[in-house]
Amino acid sequence: MSAGQNEPNIHAVLVDVKRTIATAKIAEFENQCYRLGDIIKTKLLSPPVAADILLDAAVSNGLVHEHGDDFIQQIMADGLNSGEVVA
Repeated sequence: MSAGQNEPNIHAVLVDVKRTIATAKIAEFENQCYRLGDIIKTKLLSPPVAADILLDAAVSNGLVHEHGDDFIQQIMADGLNSGEVVA
């Protein structure tokens, strides 16, 4: 039995780390879209300002490059249009 048999496959670990971080980033981006959607309904934030903030965050974090503009725009639209109306 060689010493290497009990060691993890480093390549597989590194791929998993990258995938997990990418998944966390897109999931958190989606959370923030819905968060801003709720704030929009309070009239404290306008949709164009929220969209600009989110798009800037998506670009600067590599999400547009990784997932594509259409996918990011759909997440933004879903989130920003979801807020509950506050009386």
